[in-house]
Amino acid sequence: MNILSMLSFTNFILFVRGALYSFGHIRKSKLALPFMLVFTSLAIWCFGDTFFYTAPTIANAIFWYKLAGIGWVTFPATALHFFLLLTKFINKSKQKKIIIAIYIIPIIFLTKNIFSSKLLLAVTIIKNPAGFGWTDIGSNDLWFWSYSAYLITFIVYGLVLVYKWGKLSPYFSEKRQAWALLIVSSITLIIGVYTDILAPTIGIRLPPISNIIIVLLAITGFVAIQRYNLFSDANTVTAETILNTIKDPVLVFDANYKIIKINKATTDLLGYTFKQIEHKELSYILANSDYDEFKKKLFLSNKPFKYQEATLLTSDCRLISTIYSTSVAKNKYNEFLGYIITFKDITDRKAIENQLRISNYKYKKLVFNLFKAANYDLLTGLPNRRVFFSKLSKLANSYKRHKQDFVVIYMDLNGFKQINDNYGHDIGDYILKTAANRLKDCIKKPEILSRLGGDEFVILIPNSPSKLIIDDKINMIRKNFEANIKVGEKSLNIGISIGYSTFAICNENINTLVKTADSKMYSDKLKNKNIRV
Repeated sequence: MNILSMLSFTNFILFVRGALYSFGHIRKSKLALPFMLVFTSLAIWCFGDTFFYTAPTIANAIFWYKLAGIGWVTFPATALHFFLLLTKFINKSKQKKIIIAIYIIPIIFLTKNIFSSKLLLAVTIIKNPAGFGWTDIGSNDLWFWSYSAYLITFIVYGLVLVYKWGKLSPYFSEKRQAWALLIVSSITLIIGVYTDILAPTIGIRLPPISNIIIVLLAITGFVAIQRYNLFSDANTVTAETILNTIKDPVLVFDANYKIIKINKATTDLLGYTFKQIEHKELSYILANSDYDEFKKKLFLSNKPFKYQEATLLTSDCRLISTIYSTSVAKNKYNEFLGYIITFKDITDRKAIENQLRISNYKYKKLVFNLFKAANYDLLTGLPNRRVFFSKLSKLANSYKRHKQDFVVIYMDLNGFKQINDNYGHDIGDYILKTAANRLKDCIKKPEILSRLGGDEFVILIPNSPSKLIIDDKINMIRKNFEANIKVGEKSLNIGISIGYSTFAICNENINTLVKTADSKMYSDKLKNKNIRV
């Protein structure tokens, strides 16, 4: 057992202890579950790496590498989960959906890591030159960059939340926690990304040590939990101290909707002093439409309601997006004292949501364009060679089970090369698009028309077509190409050569099927070699 293996196993013991400690507080605090998940991810990571460093064979090293991968794949999501609940930047109505969403990505990576024969972030595993067991040769494919983006995005976004939380918090203890997490997380992220992700891709054979240095981040969080009793209900703010200490704006108003009390956070957010808005109606700070809706809800329900959106007007006429909740204040005799309304500034979040919507739209558009470029011919819009052979493979596999034959019709334009050479590529492209449109008129679902390249097209006919259907299809195609193609003042004659073959008579072989159809098409072209343009 080398030094890295010993350190990794020591960290594994610490993380298991942290997970068990958090598990014991799940019923007491919402922070306990995500913190337990963080420690569990780290424990699995360290456990796998403990044996990865000392694995006797490459096969054994790969097994422990994949086991450790369960930890480092899930860690960014569990860390972001913890940061979201710690900083309280999501409300209860959206909390479950957001948390479910952040775990979808690691599930995809886990599936790839566990069930694929290839490693998620590495090309292969080799012996470390420095004698620290095994190390990986970094990959540079789509999975590598996707994981890197996922890791950095989740952790950095979590740190942004922690930074805002510390900056906005009126409590010195929370500011200290925020800065400790920011500093340690940043150092850990920089070192970890370099040793485990960047270095292997540029040929530096460092052993992966993120699982060892990340203990600093875990210890920081564990110390914060114990020192500031984050898992304890003793930190709950009482009703008597809310107005003086809560970081969110709070207003108290009477039955006539007149403001009778505010807290410091309200003056900080809106810029008004208490004297400026004392005994003012709520319409003074609420947009008119929001104020009318607020009174309507309060009148109809006459009970507390939560997480409604409203726009506040500041002293310098700025608009601030907020979420507000109301409650009724009563004395010990159950007599009405007033209404309490609390606001939470979500202006920044609204801006982020808008940016995410824009980014999501651009991403979907990019994915669509990439899919189209990969699967469709850019000139004619027809499915390309990749789609054609993919469909052939699926029909071939289906044939083994259902014995349902299919046919390939192979076509090539007569005289296209001469036209392309004599008149230029622009007219040649126009001819190809016109030919594609004429062929489209000859097919129906579930038939597939594809352009293989140049002036070669194929039609795939599934469902065991009869010879009569095939002959009718070929006759229809030839008839569609009898008319000349007009390009400006030119009238160009384009014929078409056709050959076909069926899967069953081609020894149930895709390559033989295509070659046979191509050969028959070529024979047909020789028969029509007297065609001139």
